[in-house]
Amino acid sequence: MAESKVGEVEWRSMESAPRDGTCILVYFKQHGAISVFWHDPFGNGESKIWCVDDFKHGPYMVRGYCDGDDTHWMPLPPAPEPKP
Repeated sequence: MAESKVGEVEWRSMESAPRDGTCILVYFKQHGAISVFWHDPFGNGESKIWCVDDFKHGPYMVRGYCDGDDTHWMPLPPAPEPKP
């Protein structure tokens, strides 16, 4: 993992982005940075696309996404440690 400063991760090319359902931060030309995951919202095995989840009715496809609109990605930071 390339780091420029302690705790600061650099953006990576989309060719290396995980497409296994892992939630990552993706930069889109139209929308900026969004937390997404690669998913098949129709369940047909053929329609995988970047999706977001509202944890209620989702997941949903990223609106207005066109192939090539995703330019860079980075892993999400670790969750904060719970305070005792």
